[in-house]
Amino acid sequence: MKFLIVAIYLVVSTLSFAGSNYSQDRLAEFKNLNDKVESLEKALRLQSLVNTAVDNQNYDLACKAQSELQDLVEKAQIRDIITQIKDYKSAYCTMKKYSSL
Repeated sequence: MKFLIVAIYLVVSTLSFAGSNYSQDRLAEFKNLNDKVESLEKALRLQSLVNTAVDNQNYDLACKAQSELQDLVEKAQIRDIITQIKDYKSAYCTMKKYSSL
């Protein structure tokens, strides 16, 4: 009888421990996705700022905003657009250098 009670106790404690690990994993995943969404929201605002700066031929601002945009995209680990963002950053920073001459 004592063996049965001990076995039931072990099973219940193991199941509750496994459930708490699952909850912690889900919470960590949610926090990670939430951080990624926040990074993408900032990236979208920065892209709008870059577009406005380029339209106004303010390449200094465009270069700074594009640099920050690159950092955010790298932080969010969006690998498919990072090359394009680096190319635009290079172009805007080059235009900044030549427009100040």
